[in-house]
Amino acid sequence: MQQRLFLLMIFIKHQSVESQKIPNSYGIVDLVFTYTRGKTFDFIKIPIATNLIQRSNANNAFILQLDQIKIALYNVKRITCTEFPGSSGPCPENFLSVYILFQHYTFKTHLIFKMEGDSSSLTRLLLNLSSITTRNNGVLNLTCSMQDSYAVQYNNKPKESFGAKLSATSLVGVIFLCSCVVLVFISSVVWFATICYQRFTRNRMEKKHRIALEKSTQQMLDKSPIITYDANSEDNNFTDKEPTCAICLESFKSKEKLRKIVCEHYFHVTCIDPWLLSHQSCPLCNRNILLNAIPSISSHIVLTDNEQTENPTAPVMNNATNDT
Repeated sequence: MQQRLFLLMIFIKHQSVESQKIPNSYGIVDLVFTYTRGKTFDFIKIPIATNLIQRSNANNAFILQLDQIKIALYNVKRITCTEFPGSSGPCPENFLSVYILFQHYTFKTHLIFKMEGDSSSLTRLLLNLSSITTRNNGVLNLTCSMQDSYAVQYNNKPKESFGAKLSATSLVGVIFLCSCVVLVFISSVVWFATICYQRFTRNRMEKKHRIALEKSTQQMLDKSPIITYDANSEDNNFTDKEPTCAICLESFKSKEKLRKIVCEHYFHVTCIDPWLLSHQSCPLCNRNILLNAIPSISSHIVLTDNEQTENPTAPVMNNATNDT
């Protein structure tokens, strides 16, 4: 039992040591620094393997300000040092760090490069270059390159267009949906235009019929007699002692003008004329005054007993003439 506990403790300790080596590692990235001494072919290459980790795990770092030349290749414009948390500045002579922070590159992702293996040569080079006063327009003749796959994935990943994301099936679905929307829109416009045209035609026809009826009614009124009422005359045909107008419900007075229509009923002229122009029927018996009076109108008027019973005050005319 003690032996098993001893082996378990060794395993746990080993795992903790391994986890401390690369805390929160995001992968291994191979960097290659190239320093040109002045001549074109006099240069030094320093390859270094790094682990990409969280910046919060580092207490200090070299800060390299980069200027991208092309994918996976950068020009180092300035080298400073920093201790977290704090601001960056010139590197002290005894500054030691295994961390590299790319100012152009890793600030966006909050990641930092941790140098693995022997990094003394690169550390000395970075310290020497950081102490050099900016000259030659700030060019340090130091470049840094990394593996293309990492640079493309995290730095200059091309943006995919919307069309590239759509498969053939999705594209067909989008086209079909757009076609349906356009078809529904066109159908709605056609339906609305048809309804408006039918309403316009119906209103126009009703207006023509109304004008024709008003003209025919006016012709009938011009032919109907107008009398002056005399209450003391013996020639009165009224059966009531005090005849009244069925429209205004007022008794006829002497010297008032009355109109006699075809059904032998009497009304005030000022009352019956507007009524007949609107209704073309007697207010008492509901008889149409145009029936059998004017051939051009009466031939298009049809009255039934049922219609008269249902609406005694407004006669129903199914059709009126188009030509008066």
